[in-house]
Amino acid sequence: ARATPPAGVPTVADDDLAVELDAQVMQLTLKASHPQALPADVARSMDCVAIFGKVAMQACVLSQTERRRVYRLVGRSHDVARWGPDPKLPVTDLLRPYYPNELYPSEKAWLPAVLEPMRRAYLTFPQPLELYLPDAPLPEDARVAYLVGKKPDQAGAWRELFVYRERRMVHVYRVESHGRRYYRSLEYCSDARFCLAQMQPSMEPRGYPWPAWERHGAGHPYADSHGDNHSTVITRDWTCDANLSLGTETFIPERLLKGLLPHCLLRAFQFWQDEADCLRGYPTKQGTDMITVSLRLGAHVAHAGAKGSLPGARGNHAAAAAAAPLHAAHVQGPLRGRQGHAHRPRRP
Repeated sequence: ARATPPAGVPTVADDDLAVELDAQVMQLTLKASHPQALPADVARSMDCVAIFGKVAMQACVLSQTERRRVYRLVGRSHDVARWGPDPKLPVTDLLRPYYPNELYPSEKAWLPAVLEPMRRAYLTFPQPLELYLPDAPLPEDARVAYLVGKKPDQAGAWRELFVYRERRMVHVYRVESHGRRYYRSLEYCSDARFCLAQMQPSMEPRGYPWPAWERHGAGHPYADSHGDNHSTVITRDWTCDANLSLGTETFIPERLLKGLLPHCLLRAFQFWQDEADCLRGYPTKQGTDMITVSLRLGAHVAHAGAKGSLPGARGNHAAAAAAAPLHAAHVQGPLRGRQGHAHRPRRP
């Protein structure tokens, strides 16, 4: 009988290899990169510690550019992108400067009376904050005014202000770049009783009484509660047991939702954003329910110049949350929403 020729050794292109083990030198290669300890500045970042704790991890470098380095964590199905400082601020189309004496009649009726005390107390030192309004005047029945604050020496929106007519209060949000997407985080509220964040008015001794407009005020408009100009973006694959979106999810730190969702939800759930920009809250402790957050245009900004909202990850939205059992969450379709995060001024 004629002998059958030996079959050739099957080969795979190097680009298609996910994991390669060299038996001669006993070296492991993951996606054309050798595992190494995750750099200390990345492993000790606030967001990495929140997800993985203070542990040593092995990672491979997937890609590297001038301002970003992406790591693949070995055995965890997570990617970590470390971004350098963002030299830019988000562009805004609000171009009408705020001058109390040059407002439209519908705005003069209430806006300066609410905003001016706070502006004179905080926004003139050490450098004045330039405030801008939408080009269109506020309607007569407006209940909320939206403004952006710009530094004199830098273009782009540095702060966002929401002025509420009925409550006679001001919210000031810090704009943070996280993986080159922009998010708002509450830093100041002139009446902490009516904000979704847990903010405590100062308990320090005072040499003078509280002003009436700020009796329950907390925070400072120029504060920076984060303090790190680098950002660490953590994503996880659909293969993770905790991922119920059937796609890649991105971790959204608690600080990026401060003042946007109730504080009790931020403590009870850990939020991840799916590929459709839907927020899912997974319980931080043993529990059976998860929540989904849908982003919708809020009625409270319908008379506040919605056209002036910034592009990108921020907009004037209201949040609607719904709970679902963890074992049944996979059958629910994603609640699609615009790119961004929620803003809702009233208590839940």
